Amino acid sequence: MKKILAISLTVILCLGFAACGSSDGGGGESEEPKEVSITDCVDNYEVVGVEDGVIYWDVNFNEEFNNQTFDGLDFYDCIKECFSRDESKTDGITDYSIHGTDNNGMLRFAWGYTCEDYRIVHEYKEDGTAEKHNYSLTDEMYQELLDILEK
Repeated sequence: MKKILAISLTVILCLGFAACGSSDGGGGESEEPKEVSITDCVDNYEVVGVEDGVIYWDVNFNEEFNNQTFDGLDFYDCIKECFSRDESKTDGITDYSIHGTDNNGMLRFAWGYTCEDYRIVHEYKEDGTAEKHNYSLTDEMYQELLDILEK
């Protein structure tokens, strides 16, 4: 009889501990932070001009951008978005210049015509420097951009 009582109490205690350890936010356990993509941090994509076959895009980041850590290749998703928009597929456009600024108006990345190489994404830090923060697109990334324009 004592063994049955001991086993019953053990089962009840185990069930009680399992209920306290639920992942519904109770019990002091913290939830994993949600993963934020760079495109979640964009307020808008804006064509600021077309001149001599070059289309100039501004990518404007919202305040959420300031709370994240991205590297230069994350900006590739913003470049892809600019390429996929109808404005980039207009006849006569042969080059692209894409600049991204944070919600304080600070330049955070640049890619395209104004850069010396289409394969390089220039990432600017909060102090305005891009030195040692240049990222090369892979051959696959560059080909993907060209494929977007052909669609």
